Amino acid sequence: MSKRTFILLLALLASLSFHGCVYYNTFYHAQLASEEAEALRKERPPGSQPSSTEMELYERVVEKAGRVVRKHSDTKWVDDALLLMGTALYHQGKYESAEQRLTELITTYPESDLRTEAEYMLASVKLAKGSAVSAEQLLLAIATADPPHELSDDALILIGETLRARGLYGEAAEAYVDALGRFPDSDLRARAHYFAAENYMEIGDLPSAVRHFAEAATERGSTSILFDARMRMAEAGIELGQFETSLEVIDDLEARTDDRDNLDEVLLLRGRAFETMGDLPEAIETYEGVVAAHARSPAAAEAYYRIGLIQRDEMEDLEQAKEFFDKAREEAARSDAGQLALEASRDIEELSRHLAVIAASEEAPEAMAEGEAPAEDQGPSERERVEGEAGTGSIVDTTHTEMLPVTPLPGEAGELSPTDPDTLGAVAPSSGEVVADAADTTRAAADALADQGPAEDAVADARFHAAELYLFSLGDHEKALEQYRVVVEEHPESAEAPSAAFAIAWTHENVSADSMAAAAAYRVVVDEYPMSDQAAAAREWLGLPPLVVEEEVAAEEVGPPSPPDTLAAGDQPPSESPGELEAPGETVPGGAVTGTEPDDAPSGPADAPPEPDDAPSESADEPPEPEEAGSEEPSSP
Repeated sequence: MSKRTFILLLALLASLSFHGCVYYNTFYHAQLASEEAEALRKERPPGSQPSSTEMELYERVVEKAGRVVRKHSDTKWVDDALLLMGTALYHQGKYESAEQRLTELITTYPESDLRTEAEYMLASVKLAKGSAVSAEQLLLAIATADPPHELSDDALILIGETLRARGLYGEAAEAYVDALGRFPDSDLRARAHYFAAENYMEIGDLPSAVRHFAEAATERGSTSILFDARMRMAEAGIELGQFETSLEVIDDLEARTDDRDNLDEVLLLRGRAFETMGDLPEAIETYEGVVAAHARSPAAAEAYYRIGLIQRDEMEDLEQAKEFFDKAREEAARSDAGQLALEASRDIEELSRHLAVIAASEEAPEAMAEGEAPAEDQGPSERERVEGEAGTGSIVDTTHTEMLPVTPLPGEAGELSPTDPDTLGAVAPSSGEVVADAADTTRAAADALADQGPAEDAVADARFHAAELYLFSLGDHEKALEQYRVVVEEHPESAEAPSAAFAIAWTHENVSADSMAAAAAYRVVVDEYPMSDQAAAAREWLGLPPLVVEEEVAAEEVGPPSPPDTLAAGDQPPSESPGELEAPGETVPGGAVTGTEPDDAPSGPADAPPEPDDAPSESADEPPEPEEAGSEEPSSP
């Protein structure tokens, strides 16, 4: 071998060795980044968001593994690289790309020893995309493998997630319990207990939930899972009324917790425990402690929001409740509690406006009955306040109920009676009083009507919407029913009456769970408002056939009416011979009325029948109309 050939051979071997080292190093760094990211993922609570560091590591995995797939597609590490890419893309939330890479691995390398792991990850992707059934089909073979695969316990737990995603909470809990029984040495036991407890909570099996949360806290697992498990155990205990045990767990968590956010969660849960126990002063003091310790935080916003709920629902102090809701918004407006506080504050504002209208309607008749005299300085009249606030959406202040005399307008006969209900107590002026300005008279009448309280339709509308707020915003169905009933009983002709009657039935059915009361109330809707849309819905609920209107039946039998004969513009009606004319008073096809009137007789409407010769020219009850200027004198009889 010549020296030159030997040198070339060494160079070739070095080149191959170099490219091999570069390829393996690229894959190695991708695998290392994946392991670091997985370690971070397993340390955070289930369902929590990944940190920026975790996401950066997954991005590095995609970059490094992608380079291996693109530049070294003929090597033995390509299937490994595809699996790393698919897994990293899944955890990044890039489900379409993840599905493509994992499917590529399964179809291109069907004999790969990574196929089962790829199918497991593909099932995770499909579940995240909402295809729970497809995901379950992929997982069943892995979960039931005999002998069990190293991913069999993972697959069985993921099957529980597919069932939960479909709302099958009981079956999901059973899947987790099955995993616990089949895999006693699994490192996923803490998660299995935790997920089983969550599903038991969903179906209302609180004792089983407490038991599994407690078991999760004793299993091997991350610190975050243990903290969450004990917190949820305390929550379930509070719902069960196990206050002493729950407070002991909370106290222990507070002593062991150094993280400020976790400590806020513990203190907020303690406040909720005191609320449920009925110790409202202690609950408020606990919430105020959260604000003092961690101001301008989402926890502080939630603390103020909880105090607002206590003031609104327990103490029924809407003014104080709104004040605390507004404070919650000041602490953290964009937090969940801040947004809820904003909605609650607006609901109170709206409810207050409706209650003001209701109060004014109740005060006005009382003032009229007691004969209250107007105050010396009443300020702007109600009419002026209405005009000044028109279009602003505000409610007119109707707390003053002054009674002004109502003068008949010019041309009106008779006097207003102080006992006439239509005048609502207005007093007419003396018969000798002369009204000089009609505009002043109209203004006085409008002011008097305004001072007598809001119109009936406005009161019915206010009561109905107040009931809606009580029911859906404040959760007080008793007050809602009270307002609905007033609308039905005192404003039966209002536009809101059918809706209020239906709302009574709906509340009995869906809130009170009283089917007998609901049936009776739906029957009222059918009987009292038979032609309304609400009656149609009530008939359907009662199992009654739809109401068929007689006019509709007649229209179906007779058929559509024939279109009227019309003439185009400029056309003349067809001429008729004297023999073709119909009898006087009858209508010919053209729509004109025929008769024996003289040619110079004044013509009336085309479809008006002729009057008899002996008919009086004017109604006996109406005075004759004055003759126009320049008209001829009527002939003497």
